[in-house]
Amino acid sequence: MKVSGTLSGFNNSIVDMSVYIDNPLSGFELTAMETGNGTRYNIFSFSGSEGYIYDQSGRFFGGYKSGVPFDIQAHYNYTGTKITYYFDDQLICNNIDPIVASKSIDSIEFEKYGNSTISVSISGVIS
Repeated sequence: MKVSGTLSGFNNSIVDMSVYIDNPLSGFELTAMETGNGTRYNIFSFSGSEGYIYDQSGRFFGGYKSGVPFDIQAHYNYTGTKITYYFDDQLICNNIDPIVASKSIDSIEFEKYGNSTISVSISGVIS
């Protein structure tokens, strides 16, 4: 089931995501985007499958297991069009390109299964 939430349009921002996956075999997809007027621009995404976590380029960077929440923090530099992300407070990747640049984060979409949950907080410059 896909769930989503809307945010104020943020440019330079820090997105904190705490994720709990009910069953590692079920997987997940998490996408930050800009939406409006029938458009959708994905800015960054993370996915999980069978206990492994990948970034938008398909790069494996971490793991998860049932009943143990994990945190992903993404720093979106709208001005410099780069993303830096952390997994459980450890720097994983610095200055990667967003999927689509020069867009503001105003929505988060979470493809979840079972009782999986996500908690999101965002801070930064509102567009």
